[in-house]
Amino acid sequence: MNIFYSNTLNARVRRTLSWLGHSLYLDTGGDYTKTVFVCGSGRSGTTWLFDVLNFDRSYRPMIEPFTRGLVPVCRAFSPRQYLRPESDDPTYLGPATAIFTGAIRHPFVDQATPPMIVHRRLVKDVRTTLMLKWVRNHFPGMPILYILRHPCAVALSRQKLGWRTDLDQAFLSQPDLVERHLRPFVGLVGKASGPFERHLIDWCVENYVPLAELGQGDAHIAFYENLCADPEAELRKIYGYLGRPFPSPVLDSLHLPSKSPKTDTQTFADAHEAAGKWRQQLTAEDRATAQRVTKLFGLDGIYGDDVLVDLTRFERWRAPAATPAGAAADTPT
Repeated sequence: MNIFYSNTLNARVRRTLSWLGHSLYLDTGGDYTKTVFVCGSGRSGTTWLFDVLNFDRSYRPMIEPFTRGLVPVCRAFSPRQYLRPESDDPTYLGPATAIFTGAIRHPFVDQATPPMIVHRRLVKDVRTTLMLKWVRNHFPGMPILYILRHPCAVALSRQKLGWRTDLDQAFLSQPDLVERHLRPFVGLVGKASGPFERHLIDWCVENYVPLAELGQGDAHIAFYENLCADPEAELRKIYGYLGRPFPSPVLDSLHLPSKSPKTDTQTFADAHEAAGKWRQQLTAEDRATAQRVTKLFGLDGIYGDDVLVDLTRFERWRAPAATPAGAAADTPT
C-alpha cells in the first residue's frame, strides 16, 4: 500500500477522466514567484489549507506533483527526497522548475479544476519537507507555507488508516541525508518496532531536517491545531505573509469538508473539537515512546502539555536553531 495515493486501475481511470475536464486552461507560467508552495507531513492538514486558500479558485491547484510513481518527470526522486541545499543537480532542478513555473501538466497533478486563465499556482506536496531549504535556495521569492501537526496525532491518524512506511528505504538509503543529519539516529531508525513508533520516527525525520536547515523567514510555519482553534487569526497571518489582503469570504470555506480522502474530521469546527481527542487513544506505552523519540531528536520543545502551540515559546526554542547536523552524536543508538 502506498501511504500517499491510490494507484489502482480504477483510481488511474478516474484521474484521467477528471483531468480531461480539468485540462482546458491557459497557464501563463514562467514566474515561479507567482506560485505558493504548501507542504508538510502527510496527515498534517496540508489538504485543508490548500483547499481553503483556493476557496475562490484564484490559483491553479497542483496536487502532489513530486509523486515519483505517477509523475514521470519526478521518476528520479526518492519517495522522500533529501537534497543538499547547495546542490544544482539538473536531475532535480529541472523537474522542480517545471513544477513551480507551471510548465508541467499531468492527470494526477491536475485533479482539481483550475480557472480558465492561470496567473498563479498553488502547489501542495507531502513528500518534500526534506528538501525545503533546497527549494528556498533555488526558488527565492516563492512563498512556502510549512504546516506542522502534533506527532502523536499524525502517527495515530496514519496507523488508523493502515499506512505503512519503510524507514530504511525512505531515509537510510540516502547517503547525503544520513551524512548531513541522520548519522546519530541510524540505530534508532533501524530498530524501530511497531507502527506507532515507526510513524513517530517518520514524523521526526521529515520535520527535524527542515527545522534544522531553514532560517528565520525562509518559510511561514503554521500549526494545524492553532489553525483549527482560531482559523481567522492564523489565516490573517498567512495572507500577510503572502502579501495579499485578507478576503473575508475565505471564512465561509472553513465550514466545507476537507477534500482529503478518509479525513478524520469534516470541517474546521469539527477539527477544533477533536484536535485533542487523540490523546485519549494513547496508551501509557505510546506516551513513553513519544517522549523518548521526540526528545532524542530534540523536537520535544515544540509541543508542551497543551494541544495548541505557544508561538512565543516555539520561537524561543527555535532561536538558537534546531540541533545542527551531527551535533547529537552522543544520541543513544
